[in-house]
Amino acid sequence: MIKKKTATKLTKALALSTIIPLLALNQPIKTEAASETVQVWLSNPNTGVWLQRQADTRFAADSGINSYTITVDDSIKYQTMDGFGGSMTDASAWLMYYKLSSSKRAEVMNNLFGPNGINLSILRQPMGASDFSWEAWTYDDTTNNSDDWSLSNFSLWRENTYIRPMLDQAYNVNKGRIKIFATPWSPPAWMRSNRGLNGDGGYLRPEAYDTYADYFVKYIKAYAAMGTPVYAVTVQNEPMYAPAYPGMIMSTNDQIGFIKDYLGPRFAQNGISTKILAYDHNYNNLSFAQTVLSSGADQYLAGTAFHTYSEPSYQNLTTLKNLFPNKDVWITESGSGTWIGDNKAQFADQMMHMINAPRNWSKSVIFWNLALDQNAGPKLTGVDTSNSNRGFLTIRSDSTDSVTYNTCYYSMGHTSKFVSPGAYRISSNTFSGDIENVAYLNPDGTRVVILSNRTSNTRNIKIKWGSQSFTYSVPGNAALTFKWGQNSNGGNTSIVSIKSIANNKYVCAENGGASALIANRDSVGGSWEQFEMIDLGSGNVVFKSLANNKYVCADNEGASPLIANRDTIGTWETFQLVFNSDGTVGIKALANNKFVCADNGGADPLIANRDSVGGAWESFQIIK
Repeated sequence: MIKKKTATKLTKALALSTIIPLLALNQPIKTEAASETVQVWLSNPNTGVWLQRQADTRFAADSGINSYTITVDDSIKYQTMDGFGGSMTDASAWLMYYKLSSSKRAEVMNNLFGPNGINLSILRQPMGASDFSWEAWTYDDTTNNSDDWSLSNFSLWRENTYIRPMLDQAYNVNKGRIKIFATPWSPPAWMRSNRGLNGDGGYLRPEAYDTYADYFVKYIKAYAAMGTPVYAVTVQNEPMYAPAYPGMIMSTNDQIGFIKDYLGPRFAQNGISTKILAYDHNYNNLSFAQTVLSSGADQYLAGTAFHTYSEPSYQNLTTLKNLFPNKDVWITESGSGTWIGDNKAQFADQMMHMINAPRNWSKSVIFWNLALDQNAGPKLTGVDTSNSNRGFLTIRSDSTDSVTYNTCYYSMGHTSKFVSPGAYRISSNTFSGDIENVAYLNPDGTRVVILSNRTSNTRNIKIKWGSQSFTYSVPGNAALTFKWGQNSNGGNTSIVSIKSIANNKYVCAENGGASALIANRDSVGGSWEQFEMIDLGSGNVVFKSLANNKYVCADNEGASPLIANRDTIGTWETFQLVFNSDGTVGIKALANNKFVCADNGGADPLIANRDSVGGAWESFQIIK
């Protein structure tokens, strides 16, 4: 959202979580491997290094004393994470659809939502127009704002041209991973006392409460029918703010009444499991959430949504969790821009949110626009006249395929790329205002520590895990992600099959991996047609055959057919995925910078011998 007068540079140290953890298991679940390898990923705004993988380090037997010792204890679990993401606003979708070529769009979508990118897992979608839209609109606009109690004019047509295509493309990059949070900036104008959408006047008419609940039901059912189910809704964006763009004041009594008497019962009647979250405004105000959670609306509420446009107030999330331990908290909007300062200040501020929100029980961190143009738009008249807002990306609106990746892409990526939905936040001590961190246990057993040096001085830190530890030198103002455990060779792993477009056959590690790879199978019948795809970062991946647990190699520097016969990873075993405009991929071997071909229309073994993706023989589907 646009910054209010209360917005400050969010740089002061924060109070930390004091609540007793939800789960404190009697027996530790960790298994320590001797000299376990640890991935290291660095961003250093002082040197222009952004989310780059560094040389691995290793655990060793713990010894010595370090003033900055971070002890990670995965036997102590806190909340599970829903995920991390941003908003496919009207502005973002328009830029992606109209200002990117199909091939560039595929690249951008995979960088945002794919495992080789930052692997976002949440989209917070405006239900209608927000401030970053071409025009003000809702799903049931009528001529002269006349009443439509039957919602006969309800339609999602306004999204069809470019919002729905971009939402579908994002959702399908890593299908099933993304959770959608939905929020209205305003009900239809005819439901409001002033017959308008802007927030500087008008409230939800009492006689419209029942119909407005039906409006939510229609929206959720329509999204589900299109294959993008809605995970959670809030009933009003920033209900305490009256902007000169779509918005609406909604008091605690109004929110309680609407949820308790209309929306909650209507969801139940329709078998809708979408979560309902209260509030959805700044985290320096606790009384609104307390009042709603203390009311009869609580039976329908999963918890409370918060924004971060105020002085740092993360302790309020922990306070609320202590008061209502059966209700959860989410950060649903945390915007960024030049009002915070330069790139270094913005990055530090974003890292502060990424660390301290989960440390204080938030199940998500959601930044604002995925993309804005060079003028911080498109946007409604009078919105952000200082051009201060920044998205994950800047996509220029006066040219084609001009994309800049901003600091919030990298600050979010330090977590979203490595922490999976369903991960537990686990115990780790922190150094507030100095070396701040948060730790996670992923569902696959990997451990992740995200760390931010909030000082300008280099800090030598130790990370201790059980009886092991490693030390690392952290540059001033830098952020680091450490990951170890299962699948330690790569950032993210997936079990995949590979289908050749040349003949629509699946690639097989023939003869249990002893013979060359060939696309000759009609279906995935077992391990011979399955591979573990491991992300090495910078767009590089390796494939390990499940038939023999060997890495696929472009043998003889690519001059011989691909074969799964290697125990370790080097250049010959490393490939790049190049996304084609139709959603297929070309697979380029780093051994010789040639593309893999299903030679002879798939009748001969795969070999890396083509200079480009010329057609179906060099195109594949990676199927998870």
